Amino acid sequence: MKIMQNSKLISRWIKEGLKPTDFEFFTNRPNLVIGKLPGKKALVEYKCPYCGFYEIKEIVLEKRKNGKFKRPKFKCSNCGRTILVKDLIKL
Repeated sequence: MKIMQNSKLISRWIKEGLKPTDFEFFTNRPNLVIGKLPGKKALVEYKCPYCGFYEIKEIVLEKRKNGKFKRPKFKCSNCGRTILVKDLIKL
């Protein structure tokens, strides 16, 4: 699976000494990175697949009744289109 290259958010977390196991939720995809630390809002770094806009912003992640997070979705701050994080592909 491809991952986002040169992520400013991942670089920041590494400088803070954080690793993926410190997060309640973490995903790294070709056009975005999302991480949620316990007790804090989730941060997303993304490049919009529709308009190419780049941004790092806070988003809200919803939990299911079983305690797992729903698949994240959020709106691009530039064009307003909804970006839905795709499921993991099982090989």
